[in-house]
Amino acid sequence: LSTPEYERYGIGVSASWELDLWGRVRATVKRDRLRAEKEKFDFQYLLLSLQGNLARQYFAVRSTEAELKILKDAVRIREENLKMQESRLKLGTGVEIDVARAKVEFHNALAVKESVTRKLGKLKHAIAVLIGVATSEFKGELPTTEKTSLAIPVIPPGIPSSLLDRRADLRAADQTLRAAAIQIGIRKSDFLPKITLNGSSGLASLKSSDLFSADSQFFDIGPKIDIPIFQARARQSSLDHAKAQWQEAVANYRSTVLTAVREVDDALLDLQSLQRELMARNEAVNAATQTAESAKNRHDSGLASYFEFNDAERERLQAKLSENSLRG
Repeated sequence: LSTPEYERYGIGVSASWELDLWGRVRATVKRDRLRAEKEKFDFQYLLLSLQGNLARQYFAVRSTEAELKILKDAVRIREENLKMQESRLKLGTGVEIDVARAKVEFHNALAVKESVTRKLGKLKHAIAVLIGVATSEFKGELPTTEKTSLAIPVIPPGIPSSLLDRRADLRAADQTLRAAAIQIGIRKSDFLPKITLNGSSGLASLKSSDLFSADSQFFDIGPKIDIPIFQARARQSSLDHAKAQWQEAVANYRSTVLTAVREVDDALLDLQSLQRELMARNEAVNAATQTAESAKNRHDSGLASYFEFNDAERERLQAKLSENSLRG
């Protein structure tokens, strides 16, 4: 038999309210709040990572600029030495091999300078991307007041351990762990009956002209009881899944804490060791500079060969580059 077709007009509202007898609703609200805070900490950690990357690129630029200045001086010295060797050859006091060796050193230094110049340009391009500027619009010029050597900060005792509590990745892992623990309680409450009060009210009629008449009004209210009698296995699977997520959160939290502690210890070790290494590099630069100046004087006086002078200059250049690399 076919069902007769008819039109029904209506307007109304409905609402439901769950009786939080077992604390499931309160636990759900708390879990969602923890998850929202976790997302906030994730954003802070990502922002801090980007800022740290920008800081590393900045120091790389400063170090590369200092390296380029050293290489420009090296090119200038080698160019002057090449001209001197060519002049000595014309005067009959020099030899061809010294001129050839001077050309090799000059062009090698020039090639290294161009390589570092290219490296500096790419570093500035990376900074432009990080700050959201087109590479063609970013000049990368820094104020003169910033072109000073940055002093190594002094870390007071107790500061590193207290800063661990402020790390965004640790706080995010903590929020995830707490939310996972609450989720277990929510899944356990799913085994208990759920009572909901449902209510609806409005107007309904088969004719649009009678929709707002007194006879078209309706009101309905009543409880709804949900007893999971035949869903025990499904609820148990959800509980097991929540417990597995909690165990995963525990492992991730432990790993995050250990990683944070290791990074702090590594940073403190680097800070102490690099200070001593920098002092040694400074002494090496001073010694190499004295050796190069002495070799130049001996070479100009005819007491030393060009090879001795060239080796001394190369050692001075290498000492300066090593010191600059350590500062960067």
